[in-house]
Amino acid sequence: MKDVAILMDTSGSIVTGQQISPFRAMRRFAKNLIGRLESGWDSQAVVHFSEKAEVVFNFTTFSTKEEMYQAIDNILQFNENTDTAMGLRTLRQVTFAKGNGERDWVPNIAIVITDGRSNVEISQTYPEAQLLKNMNVTIYTIGVTNDISPDELKAIASSPDYFIPAEDFNTLGQLSFLDSVVKASCRSNTAPPDCSSPVDITFILDQSSSIVASGDQDFWYRDLLGFVSSVIKNFNVSPNGTRVAVVKFSNNANVPILLNNYTSISTLLPAIRNEMIEGGQTNIASGLRAARTNVYNPGRGYRPNVVNVAFLITDGESNIEMDQTIPEANNLKNLGIELFVMGVGTGVNINELQRIASRPLDDHLFNAAQYPSLDSVWRKVARNICNAKGEPKVTTAATTATTTTASIPQCSVTNCQQCSTPNRCSQCNSGYLLDNNGNCILLPITCNVPNCISCQTNNYCSQCENGYFLNNGRCTPQCNVPNCQQCSMPNRCSQCNSGYNLNGNGECILPPITCNVANCISCQTTNYCSQCQNGFFLSNGMCLPQCNVQFCQVCLGPNQCNTCMNGYVLNSLNICVLSCFIPHCTFCQIPNFCAQCDAGYYIVNNGTCVLLPIQCNVLNCQQCLTSNRCAQCNSGFSLDNNGNCILQCSVPNCQQCSTPNRCSLCYSGYNLDNNGNCIPQCNVPNCQQCLTPNQCNLCNSGYNLNAPNSCVPQCNVPNCQRCSEPNKCSQCFGNFVLENGSCREAQISCNIVNCITCLQANLCNQCLDGYILENNICRIRCEVLNCYLCNRPSVCAVCNSGYNLNTLNNRCDVQCNVLNCAVCNSPNVCAACNSGYNLNLAINRCDLQCNVPNCLICQSASRCLQCSGGYNLDSSSGTCVVQCQVTNCYVCNSANVCGQCSPGYNLNVASNRCDPQCNVANCAYCSAPNVCSGCNPGYNLNSASNRCDPQCNVQYCTQCLTPNQCYLCNNGYYVDNTGQCSPTCRLDYCLICLSSSVCTRCYDSYFWNTALSPPTCAFCPIPNCDRCLTTTTCDSCRSGYDWSTLVQPPACI
Repeated sequence: MKDVAILMDTSGSIVTGQQISPFRAMRRFAKNLIGRLESGWDSQAVVHFSEKAEVVFNFTTFSTKEEMYQAIDNILQFNENTDTAMGLRTLRQVTFAKGNGERDWVPNIAIVITDGRSNVEISQTYPEAQLLKNMNVTIYTIGVTNDISPDELKAIASSPDYFIPAEDFNTLGQLSFLDSVVKASCRSNTAPPDCSSPVDITFILDQSSSIVASGDQDFWYRDLLGFVSSVIKNFNVSPNGTRVAVVKFSNNANVPILLNNYTSISTLLPAIRNEMIEGGQTNIASGLRAARTNVYNPGRGYRPNVVNVAFLITDGESNIEMDQTIPEANNLKNLGIELFVMGVGTGVNINELQRIASRPLDDHLFNAAQYPSLDSVWRKVARNICNAKGEPKVTTAATTATTTTASIPQCSVTNCQQCSTPNRCSQCNSGYLLDNNGNCILLPITCNVPNCISCQTNNYCSQCENGYFLNNGRCTPQCNVPNCQQCSMPNRCSQCNSGYNLNGNGECILPPITCNVANCISCQTTNYCSQCQNGFFLSNGMCLPQCNVQFCQVCLGPNQCNTCMNGYVLNSLNICVLSCFIPHCTFCQIPNFCAQCDAGYYIVNNGTCVLLPIQCNVLNCQQCLTSNRCAQCNSGFSLDNNGNCILQCSVPNCQQCSTPNRCSLCYSGYNLDNNGNCIPQCNVPNCQQCLTPNQCNLCNSGYNLNAPNSCVPQCNVPNCQRCSEPNKCSQCFGNFVLENGSCREAQISCNIVNCITCLQANLCNQCLDGYILENNICRIRCEVLNCYLCNRPSVCAVCNSGYNLNTLNNRCDVQCNVLNCAVCNSPNVCAACNSGYNLNLAINRCDLQCNVPNCLICQSASRCLQCSGGYNLDSSSGTCVVQCQVTNCYVCNSANVCGQCSPGYNLNVASNRCDPQCNVANCAYCSAPNVCSGCNPGYNLNSASNRCDPQCNVQYCTQCLTPNQCYLCNNGYYVDNTGQCSPTCRLDYCLICLSSSVCTRCYDSYFWNTALSPPTCAFCPIPNCDRCLTTTTCDSCRSGYDWSTLVQPPACI
């Protein structure tokens, strides 16, 4: 009987170079191997792997070999690299894990088949193989073709002899090769218990309230029913094979499963797993009675001609029908039922269980400290049930209604095998003694176990004396001696752990150690120091120089740092300074807070560095670019082209104000009036105030504004229409005639309405007051300028052509097509803009009033959209700055003089140049921000890493700490204790070498084993140990585990 798992390599190499399909040959081999294993006793599982792994089937997945063959034929090749560690890990974590059918009481065997060597997770291959071996799994390896690594496969195998080579894939199909594999796998096989005979088993289960069935303490479903399932799996459940029944009891009993309810293990196990717990008190008698009356009944599957077994499991003692418990047990045994009993925990009555169980007690009575402990005894239970023979049947009144033999009287004596009279026993059951009254009393137990206070059987202790602990029914001395494997007395060792010597006082001491660690006073092992000399400190068993460099983590010498502490960097002076990422900061004393800024910068309250302020001589300036040039004015002031701050002015067409609302200097084309306003210059003679240079708004005294927007003399001559001088007429009204500058009435009959005098009957010469002569007719005189027809003198009805009637103010305005224009001289020529806009005479446009100096077009009053010639728009501030000819200059004082560089650049005042900011240590100058193009003397530029490395005089060194001290060597070399580059360590699994034959640090899970010849880095065989000192002593356990010498052998627990 054995569990065999086949691990198949299905990587990409299993496709070429063979006469037959290698993949098909490997699948055929797996099927042939399964076919040669023994049905019923041997369990099989198959896993295949490449860079990943897949479980084809586990030990309990299939019940027939035909199903296994079909599953193997359906395997799809992964066709990737070879990760043997992944395959071994899957066997460990899945296939041989508890719950997947693995039986750790039979040999566990893994057969690994591969045609190559590991090329993924190479360092994990041997550790994974060792972990699998630690689980008592025997590993055989089969290597196909010459591409394999025999050394690797021998190391994976449990023994070098367990490596089986195959010349090619054709060899796998040869019968002789298959025989050799089967023969090898049988080396560790043991004879299985004989469970082939049919047996009827009844499990009588305690379901009282003391059994928890939920959470982490799932005693019922997980532990008790799991235990029952584990026992049943060892039997051939079938109609003619083994039959199983289940009885549950608490206050009363019920029988959910009879012997003939289920005929296969595949249907029986789910039914058992689904049984619910009811709770209540403990009535063992009811469970025994239900088994006798309901199960052992021929009409319900009971077979008297096969071995019949009942298995009682309880965690308490009878508290209902206590006086019926033993009689009911005897009634079952008298039927020929062999009765096994399992007591769980400390609440059982051991005397009661001894009287229930069949004899001998050593084979029929079991105990477990708690329900989870059932998992450790089911193998023994299954084996004992396999070997059961059944109780001898006794014919009594309790077992039959009639007496079949007249010579055997009915017997009412408890525990009696045969009576001489109904009330007097002549032969008691095994384990009982016949007294003088013909009764059967329990044989007294003689305790043969040394140092035992109370025995369960003659040779099985249940309680030891003080100073001893219970160990499988024996009393073993409690051992208080450190590193002792076995004590003869609690404080005296008789056998020490490996690596320790026993002295005359019964103590375990370490043997004298030869210390090979330099600068070490005392060693824990040959190559692991426990105390260093003065001037050195202990680190992972090595003595390193004590470090006088502040904030240094690892020193090469007392005053030479190799690696700084986290948050610090090593500068060119071999000093560890705080890592400081604040711009323009020379160094920090605490993280993210500058202690000293670069030249030209100062520290502000938040620990950052800002540019030193410039002494500003410009009045009303908030921030200067230079001492005499402003960059930003105070509120209420604007920056002019010369960098001065002038008062912001609300007077239209004013170039400079004395107050915000009073102009002191107007723009060209405008004159300053007495109120501090800017009015257009006036080209109209005798005009006092113009709207535009050629349009008068108010004439001088003695002149009137006429229709053509000109100023004409006021006229005092009666009936005169127009004067050349105030008292001299040049044109009379219609009915008057001009004579010597005066107007006399013409004597003509006039038919024209509102006409005073006519030149002819239909030709008016002068109209009535309030009317004007036009085209020989009299129209109402219109006082509205540019009005063609008035309804009344001051109310216009129709404006002249080119003018629009403004009904709100009864005015004829020039038709104006200029946007934001208030008054036009002509339809397309603006004379005055709306409020908030300035007239641009050059392009006849109303532009938004703009307070940004040198701005051509504004987006708002304080933000420019387009600058004047010679200026560039600063899009972030909306201001106009001088066009800058200096590369990477942000603000120029003039076209060729930079005042402020762009971010990432520093101003070089001496050369008027913006140089890239250079934060690369030991860099002389940068070609771009933080991109070094030339290093300081004594340093070389490493373009690949943008770093100035010390010039390196060390041969084979890639990067130096100092010119004569290497930090990183070329491939194939490592930094030795002198800072030089020595050839790389060739020792297997060694991370750091002290010399070509001495390793100072092995890979994880390996340790320097000087017991080997030659010494080498060996895998640590102690489970859950991160670092070994020896093969039996752990220096550091994994997280969650502690090294304990109180267990034997010592372990990480």
